Amino acid sequence: MATEEQQVYVRSGDRTGEGVLHVAVYGPQERMRRAAVACGVAWGLALLSIPIPIAHFVLVPGFLIAGPVVGFLRYRRERSTERLTGTCPACGRDFEIVLQSSEEPPLRSYCPHCQAPLEALRELPETGAPEPAPGEEGGAGDRPGGQAGSEAGG
Repeated sequence: MATEEQQVYVRSGDRTGEGVLHVAVYGPQERMRRAAVACGVAWGLALLSIPIPIAHFVLVPGFLIAGPVVGFLRYRRERSTERLTGTCPACGRDFEIVLQSSEEPPLRSYCPHCQAPLEALRELPETGAPEPAPGEEGGAGDRPGGQAGSEAGG
């Protein structure tokens, strides 16, 4: 398993900093091994479910079917995110946030030190006039023609 580091932008409010997204990259052999382990665990649970009265009628077939399905899903995953590191734009302290393997940018989390909302982006949005918050004039809720909010035009 190789680890790849991707540069990302970390934004908190109107401040922006840089961060690093750590990604695990799996080769074909590693993916096959992960798939076989997942399938083996499911089938092992099917064997352990045999002596459980009544429940084995559902658990054993369920685990036998789930084994190849979970194995296939694990085989398809070529990369998984591990963690996000960087400096919080709000408080200036270094942070490390452990991520779930399926999370991809844009990521939203909170600084572990100051609890400021953080957003990790691969690219910064184009600079221009700041977008007003939803519900304010000129916001995303406005409709062409100047009517905001209601469906009925009268």
